Amino acid sequence: MCGASLLDGICNDWGAVVTRKSRIRLSGYLQQLARGPALITDDGETWIIDLSEGLELPSSGNVVLEGVQAGLDRLQVDWIGPSSSS
Repeated sequence: MCGASLLDGICNDWGAVVTRKSRIRLSGYLQQLARGPALITDDGETWIIDLSEGLELPSSGNVVLEGVQAGLDRLQVDWIGPSSSS
């Protein structure tokens, strides 16, 4: 246990603190869920996607997303592109 508070950040699986402003890059496929668009990673993690203004989600295929972690499972995306494996 890393002892971080919600104001400090979030503890990750390795006991390190991840601040809410951590930049992150993820790849996987898109799926529409009840909570909104989501990215399902190759490891099976689900990230809810909030798109920055002017971005549009591709209709299908694998993607790579970059953005700022905005919660435990939410990503504020500021860049999206096709995955090289799609």
